[in-house]
Amino acid sequence: MNAVIYTNDFEPITVIDLPIEIINQMKKERFFRWRVPVMEPVRTTPHDGTEPIRPHLRIVCLHAEHVLRRCGNQAMVIMTNDEESALLLTSSCLPGQVTTFKDEFQKGFISAIFKVLGAC
Repeated sequence: MNAVIYTNDFEPITVIDLPIEIINQMKKERFFRWRVPVMEPVRTTPHDGTEPIRPHLRIVCLHAEHVLRRCGNQAMVIMTNDEESALLLTSSCLPGQVTTFKDEFQKGFISAIFKVLGAC
């Protein structure tokens, strides 16, 4: 299930696909923490004989808080203190974005094939 991750200042960071089991657990408990391991991207170094840069493992701590809205309904907000590490999480597309990405991918793929074949 897609979930928006917010900073403690209520600024959206990213949208991720959380397992439904975690969402259900977050809904049951008043205050829930979930730690997600994230690897930094691997950076390559030139072949100059130096030690390669090893990626670091980061832990993103997500916590769910239940807030009371003006209309009286409760809403669950997923937040993190690890803003920079949260950007390394694999983002998910919102439902309205999926078709746009597919269309753009298809256009790019077809134009690349035409360029390789020399048709354009």
